[in-house]
Amino acid sequence: MPLPSSSTITDVNELLFIAYYAPQNVDIDPDDVREFVARVEAQGYFLTSGYAWPFARPDNMIRSRAEVDGQIGAMCRRDSLGGTLHFWRYPFEFRFSLLVEPDRDTQWMLSVEMATLLGAENHLGERNSREFLAILKTSLQCYPPVYGCAVTAQKPPYPGDAFTTDVKQLYPVNFYGPSYVRVLGSDRLLAAPAFSSEMVANGILVVPSIHAMYTDQIISFPAIEQYLG
Repeated sequence: MPLPSSSTITDVNELLFIAYYAPQNVDIDPDDVREFVARVEAQGYFLTSGYAWPFARPDNMIRSRAEVDGQIGAMCRRDSLGGTLHFWRYPFEFRFSLLVEPDRDTQWMLSVEMATLLGAENHLGERNSREFLAILKTSLQCYPPVYGCAVTAQKPPYPGDAFTTDVKQLYPVNFYGPSYVRVLGSDRLLAAPAFSSEMVANGILVVPSIHAMYTDQIISFPAIEQYLG
């Protein structure tokens, strides 16, 4: 497979997956959030009240079910506009955020600091990127969006484009919901020349290059871009 091309950039602070969940605001069901938290906990993670600190053995882990329910309740209040849950399992932590804007769309986001992704000695990039993908698949199964993509230095698509099947750019991670799969073709997406391409929830998750998830460079993907046209 041809290597992706790149150019150097600076100030890449996080890997951020943006899920364009619904073109209107939706109510956040506490039971759905509890199911999501339970799935993440089954993968060995703990909720923390904010960033884990100290990172190797946090003092701010949330252990009781009452505290967990309190975090979920705060996120699901009708006037809260969403919220953020922090999860930790050494040597990784991430944030899951729901964003509900009045009279607008609903999005959720999965994010990790680039310093965490790379590790203290800059040797965990691929390992932690695979971990990010595992958590992302759980998130997609619980909250399958119309479209989603992970960005580092790239500009994310406008919601209007995402919800109308009008995103053409490839990102380090790309999720295509049913409307995109109908346009692009299931078999075609699954056969794309990528690091991975697989069915997840009701769509297809395409990762052109795992290196693009943790590099400090802008990456392009000529092979898959040519393939998809």
